[in-house]
Amino acid sequence: MASLGTGETVKTLVGQTRMIFTFSSIHRAGFAQDKALSIAQGGVEFLIDHFWDEQHGGWFWTTERDGSPLNESKIGYGHSFAMYALSEYGMASGDLRGMEWAVRTYETLQSFAADNLNGGYYEFFEGDWTKKGPGRGGGRGGAAARRAGRAERQQGARPGARRRRRARTSHR
Repeated sequence: MASLGTGETVKTLVGQTRMIFTFSSIHRAGFAQDKALSIAQGGVEFLIDHFWDEQHGGWFWTTERDGSPLNESKIGYGHSFAMYALSEYGMASGDLRGMEWAVRTYETLQSFAADNLNGGYYEFFEGDWTKKGPGRGGGRGGAAARRAGRAERQQGARPGARRRRRARTSHR
């Protein structure tokens, strides 16, 4: 696809899979038949070739536009979108790889993310599927947490102090 000239080079798992889902759905609805499916297929090719972690399994959270991994974290939310997108693509195209990769994603989540003791799934993982703890890598992670920590330090507070104060007072 042609660049929109934004200068943005990061491709996210959720963005990539939403695009695949959307164009596959457009095709299944009967609009822009060949064009929509062609775009979805290109998205699937990029997803499989560049987002899949051959060493540990699962999908990288972000890559550069050239496909090199940027953030190798594994995040359940993104894996869920991959299953939606790949199954929709498989139904739209008849390409068995869609369902095969959706099932492979599900099996990977079952192996690494399922909470077999309490039910449900864990959400945030390092690239090797080690669970991330709460805080920066967990709930509020990445650039937002770094910015918040910098702002707190500039104001002379210990990072996270304001959030801890708010949490203590909210239970009263």
